[in-house]
Amino acid sequence: MAQQGLHKEEIKAALVKRFGPITALSRAWGWDPTAISVALTGTKLRAPVAKRIADALGETPHTLWPDRWNPDGSPRTRRVINREIATSGVPAHPEKKKAA
Repeated sequence: MAQQGLHKEEIKAALVKRFGPITALSRAWGWDPTAISVALTGTKLRAPVAKRIADALGETPHTLWPDRWNPDGSPRTRRVINREIATSGVPAHPEKKKAA
C-alpha cells in the first residue's frame, strides 16, 4: 500500500500562512502562476517546484509526498507507482480489465 504524506491542502495552507497567495509565491519564485498548484495536485511531476516547496517548509519532498519521492530525494517514476498498485491487487485501470 502506498505511503501517505501531507494532504495537498495542508501543504497549501502552510505555504499561504508563511508566504501569502500561492500564485504570488509562484511568480516570486520565477514560475508560471499555476506552477505550485500543479505540483500540489500531483497530475504532473514538477521536481524543481516540489523541491522548492519542501525546502520552503523545512521538509524533504519524500516527507511531503512519499508516494512520489524516494527517501534519497530522487523522484519515483510512474511505473514504480503503478507496479505497487498492480501488486496490491487493485487494478490500475479497471476499464482495461473490462475490455480484456
